[in-house]
Amino acid sequence: MKKRFVSFLLVLALCMGLSVPALADDPYGPRDVGFYVAEKFYSFDEPASGDGWSYDGNYTMTLSGIQSTYGETEYGVKLDWIQLNNPKKDFTFVVKDGTENNVGNIEIIYGGGFSIKDSQRKAVTFTGSGTLHCKAVNLDKVTFRNVTLKAEEGFSCWGLTMESGSIQAANFSMGHTGTTLEGMYSLTGGTIELVGSKTSAYYSGVLRVDGLEEAKVREVIGMFQDRSGKALQAEIKENTVYGGYYAFAKENGSDEYATYGIWKGSANTAPGATGFADVSAGDYYAAPVDWAVGQGITNGTSNTTFSPNDTCTKGQIITFLWRAAGSPEPQKAVPFGDVAADAYYAKATAWAAENGMASGDTFAPNAPCTREMAVEFMWKHAGSPEAAQAGFADASSEAVDWAVAQGVTNGTSDTTFSPDNICTRGQIVTFLYRAFA
Repeated sequence: MKKRFVSFLLVLALCMGLSVPALADDPYGPRDVGFYVAEKFYSFDEPASGDGWSYDGNYTMTLSGIQSTYGETEYGVKLDWIQLNNPKKDFTFVVKDGTENNVGNIEIIYGGGFSIKDSQRKAVTFTGSGTLHCKAVNLDKVTFRNVTLKAEEGFSCWGLTMESGSIQAANFSMGHTGTTLEGMYSLTGGTIELVGSKTSAYYSGVLRVDGLEEAKVREVIGMFQDRSGKALQAEIKENTVYGGYYAFAKENGSDEYATYGIWKGSANTAPGATGFADVSAGDYYAAPVDWAVGQGITNGTSNTTFSPNDTCTKGQIITFLWRAAGSPEPQKAVPFGDVAADAYYAKATAWAAENGMASGDTFAPNAPCTREMAVEFMWKHAGSPEAAQAGFADASSEAVDWAVAQGVTNGTSDTTFSPDNICTRGQIVTFLYRAFA
């Protein structure tokens, strides 16, 4: 308990705007492997649930209306947190669509007297279209999709991939002392808005960035603007102990540390990196389209269009999935009577049949792909793993359960999945991006 109390004090330091590593290499950290919800400990290997949350036993937690996680230590300190201790795999928070959630601090911690390499740090993904209210977030690598996250005190991470959604916080820090920023951030969509206030003589602003590369430290801070639209300025300091640089953000043309900063993804009218006229950078499928085209999973419907709202057929999705899996050569001929040997989807359907993803005498390659069909293909490709029940009134399917647990997609409401809804090209590449990227 004393060890966890020390960790709690470190979290308080972070909430006050101090930038320290995400409690990695903490020799006083916990040796146990699992997670805490307030003062109760759970194994990563066992399903669990509580009021407004459920855990699938495979590193995915669904938040469906959790309201606070207060617990009290033997010292009388009230803790309000979800703490991930020594995770062995990456972790996913699914914030269920339309729900309001309050969980206090969210943090990841490694310890027990061992040293952890950067390559061993685990990523945490936030996905879903709900709202998550926190006191503070202190994690390593973070991927952010769709969620609205409000951190009353601060958001600290080692690296961030921001695709969509919004982060609102009193302060934001990224990177760690003596560590490269190369490849550690990809800010393409969504919004990060920081609103702070000068509460003491030690106030250091709403934004801090650490890293080995001075240019990248400046680049990240320069992405943020003040209320007038001017870029924030970096006050660069050299780290004489660990090497590299750290910087606080100052208001443009002032010696004052910033009390406001905002970063927005590219304007909705701007094309994505692939240059398709019908894919804007602010669209939820913009990053997935860029990824899918870049990986050779699909192409545009012309040199200038992707047609994200066109219906996706069964032949298309199985081909996309086959290519995402590396285009393995099938060992047998096409078994389906309605699939010609020279069809573009012939090898993909033969591969699907060999691997138990499709069966029967026909495949119906030109039939529209529904939401349930899409997740069924992907679930079977993943090995048909078990997952906690999603609890939809209109869908009782292990594939649906898995897709929601893995953040591939969510329900169309709190109680419905709409399994028969037809999928578009934009939706399908988004599902694949979330599963494979």
